[in-house]
Amino acid sequence: MKRYTVGVFDSGIGGLTVLAECVRRLPGCDYLYYGDNAHAPYGSRSAEEITHLVRAALRVFSAYGVDAAVLACNTATAVCAQLMRKEFPFPVVGTEPAVKPAAERCSRALVLATPRTIGSDRLRSLVKRFPWCAFTLFAPPDLAGAVERAEGRAEKVKLEDHLPRGNYDGVVLGCTHYVYLRKEISAFYGAPVFDGNRGTAQRLASLLSDGGERGFAGTADHKSGKTGTADHCGAKIGTADHCGAKIGTADHKLGKTGTDDHFGEKRELFDKNGKNSAKTGAKTSIFYLGSGKTVNKRIYEQMFAI
Repeated sequence: MKRYTVGVFDSGIGGLTVLAECVRRLPGCDYLYYGDNAHAPYGSRSAEEITHLVRAALRVFSAYGVDAAVLACNTATAVCAQLMRKEFPFPVVGTEPAVKPAAERCSRALVLATPRTIGSDRLRSLVKRFPWCAFTLFAPPDLAGAVERAEGRAEKVKLEDHLPRGNYDGVVLGCTHYVYLRKEISAFYGAPVFDGNRGTAQRLASLLSDGGERGFAGTADHKSGKTGTADHCGAKIGTADHCGAKIGTADHKLGKTGTDDHFGEKRELFDKNGKNSAKTGAKTSIFYLGSGKTVNKRIYEQMFAI
């Protein structure tokens, strides 16, 4: 069966939480993680600048011959996912706030997201689909940046400096950076939290499976729950036991893009640096690209790989 190569893009470390969920769901893939940490966070940037940065990253993925790309960034998804799907030949999977599962369980829910996501027509249209739930939209001015600077360590972020007070029975984490703080945010409001990471991984699996390889090679046994619900995964985000595969990595120098031989001996490099999953026997490999490749590699291995 075909072995797939998946590109995962984010402005920084937030997308590592999505990557971990994709690896848990699909350990038999080869992954490229492009972290644009030098420009993080994206939430206050213009739509034109965000589109330019995302397009540049997906062109790198295209040069590597990926089978699919994941925008592990709610802001990038809101701003330009539709456009990227028109420009590139491979499927582009977005990450969106888990508004629907929150509406299914809550009557007063807070949606936390970046300014650009909060102001998007995409999010506002989504919220209007569930009039029985009173959604409050709030953009913490610098919470994503604080998480980026703290390198995902919750103890270094003071939530009271970023979050509004209020009585809510659910909180939607509309930025993948916030997922590092899911436990702390839940305790802050005394309410369950919801994120879209599981739904993103499930959508990726569905697209690859529908592409012709039913019974996707290396797919882990996975009990399907509600997409983006509070019981997002069986292990805590940010702990060593979060994903079922130890990730092999390699330092990779980005070469000239836009050529068919950009990756060189891609298959040999993936085989050399991959690690077998103790649970499935599938081999998972991740290569890190972009300005944040060194820090992203370190954080992923510390927080998510076992």
